[in-house]
Amino acid sequence: LASLKPQRLNIAMADQKEKQIQEAKALQKSLEEISTQREAVQEELQKMKVELAEHQEQATQLQGRLTSIDSEMAQKSALLKSIQAEMYKAENEYMACLEAQPSLVHVMKQM
Repeated sequence: LASLKPQRLNIAMADQKEKQIQEAKALQKSLEEISTQREAVQEELQKMKVELAEHQEQATQLQGRLTSIDSEMAQKSALLKSIQAEMYKAENEYMACLEAQPSLVHVMKQM
């Protein structure tokens, strides 16, 4: 009996050691998988940073163009208003001229 106890103890210790080795291997595999995932996420993050910088540059350019267009529209709207005022004035002068000289109306109708 006394000789069986150390033998059982040795078997139990060997089983324990094998279990620890298996757990260590499993942990190592998990660490490798996590490391691979981390590298993939870091690579994706780097790509996203580059894409973000590109889109920010485009947004800056578009904002500049938008400001330019807005300014041009204001200038052209003012010019259009001025042209319309001149046209209204010229039409009024034309109508006054026609009313002052009825013979011109007859000539203009023949044209």
